[in-house]
Amino acid sequence: MSTFVSKKVVKKYFTKKNSSHFLNEIYWLRKLKNYKFIPKILNIDYENLILSVTYEGDRISTKNKPYNWKKQLKLILKQLKKNNCFHSDIKPENLLVKKKKLKLIDFSQSIKFTDLEKNVFLKNRIFYDEYSINRINLSINRNIILSNDLRVLIVWEP
Repeated sequence: MSTFVSKKVVKKYFTKKNSSHFLNEIYWLRKLKNYKFIPKILNIDYENLILSVTYEGDRISTKNKPYNWKKQLKLILKQLKKNNCFHSDIKPENLLVKKKKLKLIDFSQSIKFTDLEKNVFLKNRIFYDEYSINRINLSINRNIILSNDLRVLIVWEP
């Protein structure tokens, strides 16, 4: 998959090998279309596997994070769960900021919570949504995580 980004439109190009990701992204964007935290579909080219969505801002960072970003993310997580959506890839690259509002992108590998219970995954490695606040906080505030390949974190307190 490749992506072309302009200030108004994001075009995601999928390969035939990843056509299931293309369809999955469309499924979740349609299912969650009434929420303001996701991009809106502008165009779907089924023949060429191109999905055009609205541009939703820049990657969250120390410079652009809203003061209440944790509260916003908790509300997003609550809405995802309410809609049976397990995103499985909430990381700084997929959490954008536009006009001090968080936007979540990349639903191509999301699954239903009911499938999670059956151990049905669309990728080898998943990141549990409920830990995303801590993972993002570490990434944007301390810049110590260069990869989402974090296996164990021990925090020693006095």
